[in-house]
Amino acid sequence: MFGKADTTKLLREELYEQVWAEPMTKLAQQYGLSDRGLSKICERMGIPVPGRGYWAKIQNGKVLPRTKLPAIKQWQQASVVLSKRGRILEESDAFQALSESIELELLPENRIQVASELTEPGPLVEKTAKSLGSAGIDDHGLAKPRAKRCLDLKIGKDSIDRAARIMDALVKALKEREIELRLEDEGERRTRLIVDDESIGFSLEEKTRREKYQPTPAEQRKLDEDSYYRYRLPDDKYFPSGNLSLKLDLGYWSKGIRGTWSDGKRQRVEDCLNKFIVTAYKAAALKKADRIERERQRREWEEEERQREILRKKIKLEESRVDKLTEQVKTWHEAQQLRAYVQAVRGAGFQSQRVITGGQSLDEWCAWALDQAFRLDHTVTSPPSVLDHKKKHYWY
Repeated sequence: MFGKADTTKLLREELYEQVWAEPMTKLAQQYGLSDRGLSKICERMGIPVPGRGYWAKIQNGKVLPRTKLPAIKQWQQASVVLSKRGRILEESDAFQALSESIELELLPENRIQVASELTEPGPLVEKTAKSLGSAGIDDHGLAKPRAKRCLDLKIGKDSIDRAARIMDALVKALKEREIELRLEDEGERRTRLIVDDESIGFSLEEKTRREKYQPTPAEQRKLDEDSYYRYRLPDDKYFPSGNLSLKLDLGYWSKGIRGTWSDGKRQRVEDCLNKFIVTAYKAAALKKADRIERERQRREWEEEERQREILRKKIKLEESRVDKLTEQVKTWHEAQQLRAYVQAVRGAGFQSQRVITGGQSLDEWCAWALDQAFRLDHTVTSPPSVLDHKKKHYWY
């Protein structure tokens, strides 16, 4: 079991009172910080601090005013969380949920130890190592497990024992930390960690070294004569280098955090397992924060689209009303013109009767023509007309 990781959360107002109550050097020691480190935190939070010589003057009995705490600005932090060793933890909700787990990984007593010999390996590691032993190698000299539901390893045959010991220690540590290990068989096989309900893939791979093909003296003479002859020569060869790399599959949401730990001059993969788990926690927090933000943006976009659709319907309705009004005004003007025309015809009397009335009496024609004016005028009740039946019969 892990030891308890102590953290301290400082509010902006609280820290302001503290830095004006005692010198920074003494206050910083209480939190495992240097005075410069504490000054940076105050700067980040927008907290004014006493100037040079302030505490010397106070010790000499002078009463000095302290600078007022200004209103917090948008980019300043309202609080900070410190570990018992003075490490500043992230402030986001996603990081706060995992901050204690991250701190526990940094405690010396929780360091993951890789055994010098593989004894009593877990079933998953044992199955993976056995499958690697019987698997063929690719053109780089590396093998992958042939069996289903194995760990995602790609290594040379000589590194199987070491890789198995590393993965056995890691798998057991993950189980102790209650981090689920999920194996995927569909498509390209992946081994995934489920950290705080977020899925993150990881793998262990061996780097290869390249041996350049050395042409024979005869081949070299041909190369000197024709540089394109090199395409007829055998390809360079690749061999397992013995250097392993432990990788987390990080996406755009990782914000540049380190996702690969490789053998080097000063470190071995065996020494990086706690760092690997810390990064897995951080990656899960970042992925969760990104997912929550994208879901918020999606909801915001959907609400904006809903409001746009409402606005579109309102615009369409209003346009329809305006078009109807415009049409009514147009037909009203036509009705006014028609009435004026009837009045003109009536004034012309007998002289225009035959040309205009089509054989009707002038009074009958004027009555009919005025009915048509009434039909165009929406301010009065329209008289019935045979034209009303036109809309009722589709065959017209």
